[in-house]
Amino acid sequence: MEIEGKVAIVTGGGTGVGRATALDLAARGCSVVVNYSRSREDAERTAAECAKKGVFAMPFKADVADDAACRELVAVCTSELGQLDILVQSAGTTVFVPHGDLDKLSTDDWQRIFQVNVVAPFQMVRAARSALEASGSGEVVMVSSVAGMVQRVPLGRPSEPEDISAAILGLIGGSDMVTGQVIVVDGGMTLGG
Repeated sequence: MEIEGKVAIVTGGGTGVGRATALDLAARGCSVVVNYSRSREDAERTAAECAKKGVFAMPFKADVADDAACRELVAVCTSELGQLDILVQSAGTTVFVPHGDLDKLSTDDWQRIFQVNVVAPFQMVRAARSALEASGSGEVVMVSSVAGMVQRVPLGRPSEPEDISAAILGLIGGSDMVTGQVIVVDGGMTLGG
């Protein structure tokens, strides 16, 4: 896909991988809706930095764990920008507890983690499907984490948001024949051995 002139929604776009991806998309001429649920100032700052690259960029508050909010996010994107070509789902949440003491994870925390990390990506794809199909070349990239793994990193450092963003942009701008794949960007951390 040629990225210039396209429109993207980046969930969790105000911080971390989402922020890096929004900035990289904007640098390549893609307008960006920077989604956030709690990080308003970060999302506003990210959108402003994207706009400085000469594209339209706007922050938009929507809790992707809420189906109605997912639908509103897509509706605002398509009404404001006229299209949706790229959906990057990098919103995620967790609560860190020792693996050996799962009683420290409350049911409410577990429900929130499941809703944001598992249910929300489905809801976003469902909400965006028609707009992505209408674009003729819609792209969806789902981001997840290997943070729960406790192994060393052969390349000597953990992945940074910019490393993940580079992989995302490679998928979006690369061969259309790459689909339904799991791409691990972890410096070799999950290599068997």
